[in-house]
Amino acid sequence: MDKEQRRRQIEHQFRETARKEVEGRTMGAKVWRQALEECDGDEDRAREHYITLRIENLRAEFKRLAKQAIQLDKEQKVKEGKALLYQEELKQEAKEQRRTAKKRQGESDLSYIAIMLAFVVAVIAIVRSMTAGG
Repeated sequence: MDKEQRRRQIEHQFRETARKEVEGRTMGAKVWRQALEECDGDEDRAREHYITLRIENLRAEFKRLAKQAIQLDKEQKVKEGKALLYQEELKQEAKEQRRTAKKRQGESDLSYIAIMLAFVVAVIAIVRSMTAGG
């Protein structure tokens, strides 16, 4: 459905809503009063005029709600964007923590190797001193 067809469909729905309000005598008091005043109290003309006024009223409400929906959508996208940025920051932080942990593990491994090397050198020195003296 193209934009023009959608617009016509919405206008039709507005007209039907207003018509049903008149038929069911469930007109909005404020709009009905305005229609009566503008038609000098002639109820037949006021009913037709009510439909016109009510359609205008429904259009305005529709536009207000559409703008509100667009604003909420924008706000949601901003929140989603911030969430994605935060998620990316968390990923970067996790990568940095893994790098730091690997670096510490490497330093720890080197310390272990250095201690083991010192131990081996000490054992060799002890063994040499025992074999040289004996």
